[in-house]
Amino acid sequence: MKISSNADVVVIGSGPCGLLAALSVSPERKVLLLEKPDKRTILSKRILVSGNGRANFFNEALLHGERKKEAEEFLAYLRSLGFSYYREGNLYYPFFNRSECLHRVLLEALKKNGNVQVMALKVLALKPSERTLLVEDSDGGKAFLSYQDAVLATGGRSYDRKDFDYSLLKSTGLSYVPFLPALCPVKTKERIPPFLKNSRLKGRLTVLDGTEKIYQEDGEVLFKEDGLSGIAVFDSTIALYERMRQKGEDVSFSYRLDYLVHDGTRITPEEGKASLPEALKTYLDQERIPYGEPLCFTFRDFYPFESSQVSYGGVKLVEVDPSTLQSKKFRHLYLGGEILDRTLPCGGFNMGNAFLDGRRIGKEL
Repeated sequence: MKISSNADVVVIGSGPCGLLAALSVSPERKVLLLEKPDKRTILSKRILVSGNGRANFFNEALLHGERKKEAEEFLAYLRSLGFSYYREGNLYYPFFNRSECLHRVLLEALKKNGNVQVMALKVLALKPSERTLLVEDSDGGKAFLSYQDAVLATGGRSYDRKDFDYSLLKSTGLSYVPFLPALCPVKTKERIPPFLKNSRLKGRLTVLDGTEKIYQEDGEVLFKEDGLSGIAVFDSTIALYERMRQKGEDVSFSYRLDYLVHDGTRITPEEGKASLPEALKTYLDQERIPYGEPLCFTFRDFYPFESSQVSYGGVKLVEVDPSTLQSKKFRHLYLGGEILDRTLPCGGFNMGNAFLDGRRIGKEL
């Protein structure tokens, strides 16, 4: 494969941020979109696996916050491509409930975009002080490539990134927080009995550090053999990491699940006992927990990266101009998406913000 030695705009990473950046750059500029080689290199694989294959790509709250105008323009852009979507509560999904619908319409737009060239190259190093990249093709051939502007949108470490290393991040000279698995199940010191494993129970989940409440959310908890899962548990991991960042290792986390309240409805301890799910009734009897008292579990660890929805950490936000997403040190380098140290709850926030980052960067370019 022949690697050109010069490029105008280089976008590293074809996820939601990189893809939208490439699509949004002025047509007067030439864009080189790079994705690392694989047995079957697929652009924007993250879209395909999101939302359990349904692509929960956006949240209604983004239309009412500080990115309101950007959010409106992004949805209008999707509609202009012929993409149809619908709301389920605050969550946005493709109308036909398949991630391939969003994936295909964006890749078709990329094919029609005459100023974007796609190449399967692994970026080994990025030297922003010299405006150069060191890249490697699938045959192991290496070359230096110079650029005018670069977009670093390689994402974090979640899902299937088993070959991840920090060499690319280190080569930029920017400060970063090492990645940790987030929006994932947690392991507990208490083993979950086999009859409760895979059971689901709605309730109010409270997370404590010692006796101090640091997080609370109503939702469904899924019991695993060694811990807890479910959206409320996933969201709680951000609060755990934030507390650990503040206090270091001096933390003692525990979970309490009040199963007498959920979705705005609470019953009294005199109600509902006769209609308990069999697994919950057996667990209360076995553990000698009085009916109505919260179920309590002690945090032990996070599940690994392959079980995480996103990762916690990345390039520190102090390195980036928030209005343009340019590096403060190197104004020709832009960063967006999950490579930034900004982890948001489940529900389309992380992907939605990555799309909006890409649009913002593309417009700046």
